[in-house]
Amino acid sequence: MEPPAEEPPPPPADELPEGEIPPLDEAFKEDYDELVVTEEPVKPRRKKKRRYGGIIALVVVIIILVVWTFISPDVLPETGTAYTESPTYSNLGHFIGYRDIWAGNMSWGLCFSGPATASVDEVIEVKVLFVKISEEAGNFFFVGASISLRNVSIFIDDGLNGTYLASMTNVTDLGYGISATLRFSFDAPGTYSLYLHWKFLVNQVMRIGYIPLEMLTTDPQHPTYLDVAIEVTA
Repeated sequence: MEPPAEEPPPPPADELPEGEIPPLDEAFKEDYDELVVTEEPVKPRRKKKRRYGGIIALVVVIIILVVWTFISPDVLPETGTAYTESPTYSNLGHFIGYRDIWAGNMSWGLCFSGPATASVDEVIEVKVLFVKISEEAGNFFFVGASISLRNVSIFIDDGLNGTYLASMTNVTDLGYGISATLRFSFDAPGTYSLYLHWKFLVNQVMRIGYIPLEMLTTDPQHPTYLDVAIEVTA
């Protein structure tokens, strides 16, 4: 009796029987694996640091404007002719000036008061009051003007270069005007005609801050005279 014929071994797992077509996914798997490129993990973007330079600059500007406004001088009020025509504030006379520039126009006055008589070597006081009579601002942004006194000096008119008597000893802001006090005496009897040299700074106060606008001073050729001479007795 012949032994049974041995059966051929089964094909390997990765081989197909002869004549059988492999599935499409397996047919292209090898080519697909060659085409697929493994992507590297994407690194997270670093967050950009916020720049605060613009904000800081804005805050600094605001602070400067606030401080600039806070330190602005007070606007001198308009008083009309109440003081320039007052027998109390102008018993020795008065002077009226006018300025008209791009920031506006302003009428201002000097009022002279003090004793009209004195004795030799008697110290007397003459007060000079600076007031604003009227003002018209150049535009809405300008609030008004203030005055800062720089100098007031008084002289005797001797027909030559003048004899210096005194300069202001103190300046007082009275709210309605700026007052300067001059103290002096005479060493001989007589009738003395006096005149003044003055200088003051006009500050233009704005809605935000202020600007020193112009310096006004006496014309050296035309000093400001007191209307009343001082009678000095022995």
